[in-house]
Amino acid sequence: MDFAAIRETCHRLWAEIDLEAVAHNYRAIKQRTGPGVRLMAMVKSNAYGHGAASVAPALQDAGADYFGVANVDEAIELRRAGITKPVLLTGPITECEIEEAVANDIEVTASPPEIVDLLEAEARRQEKPVRVHLLLDTGMTRSGLPMETAMELAARMNVSNDLKLIGVATHFPLAEDAEFSRCQLGEFDRICRQMRSLGLLPSIRHAANTMGIFNVEGSHYEMVRPGIGLYGMHPHNDLRRHAALRPAMTVRTQIVYVRDVPAGTGIGYGHTHRTARPTRIATLPIGYADGFQRSLSNRGRVIVAGRYAAVVGNVSMDMLTIDVGHIPNVYVGMPVTIIGAEGNACITAEEHAAHRGTIPYEVTCLIGKRVKRIFITKQHDRQMRKKATIV
Repeated sequence: MDFAAIRETCHRLWAEIDLEAVAHNYRAIKQRTGPGVRLMAMVKSNAYGHGAASVAPALQDAGADYFGVANVDEAIELRRAGITKPVLLTGPITECEIEEAVANDIEVTASPPEIVDLLEAEARRQEKPVRVHLLLDTGMTRSGLPMETAMELAARMNVSNDLKLIGVATHFPLAEDAEFSRCQLGEFDRICRQMRSLGLLPSIRHAANTMGIFNVEGSHYEMVRPGIGLYGMHPHNDLRRHAALRPAMTVRTQIVYVRDVPAGTGIGYGHTHRTARPTRIATLPIGYADGFQRSLSNRGRVIVAGRYAAVVGNVSMDMLTIDVGHIPNVYVGMPVTIIGAEGNACITAEEHAAHRGTIPYEVTCLIGKRVKRIFITKQHDRQMRKKATIV
């Protein structure tokens, strides 16, 4: 990678988003499900921090059948980015979102059930039927519907001119636990059979997230909903042996200050680190406002010239400090890898998550808007860069 060229364009802090890696991960998941199963690409939370306006078109080009988002603003962003495939609001819709959802042909989840009256009224006002999915609660205990309510809504939509039932779904809280998930599917299948016997079952059933796709037999139905796997991360260690996924995000910055210090020097707020020997301290222009959380203070590491360098002192809002005393020829402007590979060294989002006591989803979702995204495509040499875009 030509760090100098990218650094010149991206100033001080950037994330390289490999759209070919996203397409590769899509193909790996499709290989698992087979050709007869639709794929809903989950691109909520700005495509898990990767940049939905660029990632979603790449997935649409790769063949994605559906897109899943968390709110109407995210859905409209996809429409403006050229997404013509169906977009589903997978969580509850609020009253203030209904008008725009109907106007922009956004499919919605009938949750909470009280919202259905408002959906029907708005569809009638705009003279545009709303496409609806029923989310059944089979163990998540978050926003799904109990069986009785789901059956009532399905019967209602069956005779409505303004509400069209498109899909029925459930969600796994423990997809890594195949036995628990199979029990969930047993309940889901029971409800679906009852809906079918009454002529109410829609054409699409969907349940499996990334982990479910690889770990829960019988969960693919007519559609699956991968999220984290599309971005090359593993929701559970067991998935690594099943899926050859490629991380799509690399985060880099550059050194903005270097200083030689004697032993016993206090570093950063609170002097939570004191140097044990004479060393060299480098400052990086990234902090917790950019997604490098304060919990990585005196725990995290970065890569400089292919070698690991420890984070020392507390992480600040806009800066952090690293010990580079063991690395020769460090200079201001030298590129640094925060997440990604350089030489034989590699730092993953999963590593960050382990240090923070969290999950890799949170790591990439919290990469801030000050981190410029560069979208690397198959058509461009990987040593070149597209124009940096703030997302």
